[in-house]
Amino acid sequence: MRSENVEMSGRTLSGSKAILHELAMKNVKKNARDYQIYFLTLTLAVALFYTFNSIEAQFAALGIPDSLSYLSFSAGMMAGVSVFICLIMGFLVVYANRFMLKRRQKEMGIYMTLGMEQKDIGTLLWRETCVIGGASLAAGLVLGVVLSQGLSLITAKIIGAGVENYHFVLSSRAIITSILFFGFMFLVVYRRNVREVNKMQLIDLINAHKKNEKSYGGKVRDILLFIVAVALLAAGCAVVFWGTNIQFFRWLFVGIGLMMAGTLLFCISVAGFYVKLCKGNKNYYYRRLNIFVVNQLGSRLKAAGLSIGVVSMLICLSITTMALGLGIGKYIIKGVERMAPYDISMRMEASEAGGNPEGATVGQILSDRGFDLSEYVGASVSFNIYQAEGILSTIFGSTTFDFDGTNKPYPLTILGVDDYNRLLELQGIDPIALEEGHFTINYNGDENEERVKNYVSTSDGRLDFNGTTLTLSGQPYHDNVYFDNNYLSDCTLIVPQSVAETLTVDWLAMCGTFQNEDSYNALRDAYLNSPMIFSYTTGTDILVEMTSTNLTFTYIGVYLGITFLIIAGAVLALQQLSQSADNEQRYDLLRRLGTKEKDMKTSLWMQLKVYFGLPFILALVCSGFIIGGSYVNIPYMSVWTITQTVVFAAGLVTVVFALYFMVTYMGSRRILKLR
Repeated sequence: MRSENVEMSGRTLSGSKAILHELAMKNVKKNARDYQIYFLTLTLAVALFYTFNSIEAQFAALGIPDSLSYLSFSAGMMAGVSVFICLIMGFLVVYANRFMLKRRQKEMGIYMTLGMEQKDIGTLLWRETCVIGGASLAAGLVLGVVLSQGLSLITAKIIGAGVENYHFVLSSRAIITSILFFGFMFLVVYRRNVREVNKMQLIDLINAHKKNEKSYGGKVRDILLFIVAVALLAAGCAVVFWGTNIQFFRWLFVGIGLMMAGTLLFCISVAGFYVKLCKGNKNYYYRRLNIFVVNQLGSRLKAAGLSIGVVSMLICLSITTMALGLGIGKYIIKGVERMAPYDISMRMEASEAGGNPEGATVGQILSDRGFDLSEYVGASVSFNIYQAEGILSTIFGSTTFDFDGTNKPYPLTILGVDDYNRLLELQGIDPIALEEGHFTINYNGDENEERVKNYVSTSDGRLDFNGTTLTLSGQPYHDNVYFDNNYLSDCTLIVPQSVAETLTVDWLAMCGTFQNEDSYNALRDAYLNSPMIFSYTTGTDILVEMTSTNLTFTYIGVYLGITFLIIAGAVLALQQLSQSADNEQRYDLLRRLGTKEKDMKTSLWMQLKVYFGLPFILALVCSGFIIGGSYVNIPYMSVWTITQTVVFAAGLVTVVFALYFMVTYMGSRRILKLR
């Protein structure tokens, strides 16, 4: 008898699971259009997550050398940003589910009326989440694999690698990470759904569709808040232009904070101001369906003012991060071909070489100690870096931070003109002529140009080099000849060779070219296996470092920007579709009262324009001031570069936001049965 009960219980349980599975599949099919934006948003999120987490595999596929782990650092940064993005995407999914549950409250009430227990409803929702989540995860991974191939080609173009180095990239690590992150996210959604279902009351679910939005009229308090919001926005826009140099970032964050506070207050209080303004214009308020539109918008803006403010800030962040990320990346890589004029450079402190005894060179010293550079280096120039007492960076207005936080001057680099010309010859540049009794200046980096020009125009052009007075000759030179291949180094003084040799030797240096394509790897392996400790820099490592920094800023900016944009569009779309579902009976009533279809479409269009347009325009204004203030304080960015980045960011945001707007409009028309 007991065995029969167990078998009966097993068959009943099995039947229950089958029924729940069948019901879940039918619900997904029935609500497919309602899940459309939810599904597309998750698909895009998974695709972005995979694409930018496959960066490391793309680097490996392109065969980029990364002996100093610069590219690994970039990949690690993308992984860290992905964790943050996964968290905020989790909030979006939870937020979307709340709207889905609200949309289906009456359906849940019917399930309870028919005797379904809350745990069974939770299981039903879990099965639906698995179907939608699994489908979006699969579609997102397929789309991500396709997008990652395009990103690989873009990466190859940025780093200068040939297209012939490209081949299909599939990152198993990125796939596993995507499945784990989004699987965990769906589990969190399920747990939240269970809590929401357990709090549901049958009477509330049955009557959920009968609850109306409260009509809202303007109040003095909201008018005052509106004025304060406008003042905060204006103050924030002004503040971002105040700070300069080091203080700029402090002022920038203050300005952004003021803008955020102003944006939230503006969106919270604009409902009262809007309704008050419309009711004051009687000709407009009582025309066609405007009385209905105004009160619907007023109630919606009041109820969702906080979330609309957050959406506006997300759009602002989307435009800002993309524009600044692309702009800073372009600025970092600017003049990359001049950053590494040599294949290799080495330096050694004079004290380590015994004060440069008998004109010894870096190559000779290393050879005496058992490391023969000639096996790897072909053409090269050995030279000395000098310093003179009293010749400090302060003549160009430059200082450096000490460990105690104070600004302190540092000795300027001095080169003999013969060494300088030999370095130019190694690069294929014509030598310079320098008369006895004169010196000239060479500077690297555009940021030093104004300092040099200021020195030339304001000083008498005379300097004392350990008792020898020299006069500035001719115009400064702008060549990258430094022993460390550093494009952003400070200024160098070029003096007659006879004067240089009377000064104190600070460094022994060597710059040269590799013998062949295999010399880079051969030197690296020999260095790693050598017991000697010395330092060298290669042009390849410098280019990889700068490229890595460029890719990090560019990709993180685009990654965050697109993510913020997807979240903003999805939240507004879900809110408005939910509102359209709540308005279904109201539009049926308008239809029975004889309202024209055209007028109802116009009313829906007007509501969506305000609902989408308010946060979008507010975000454009704020991001415009933030980007403008940032670029004012990022020197030497060309107008063309700034225009390119801003147009790309604003254009992408406009296109994606317009798509969300149109999808929402068509979905709302379907819900409201407007042909």
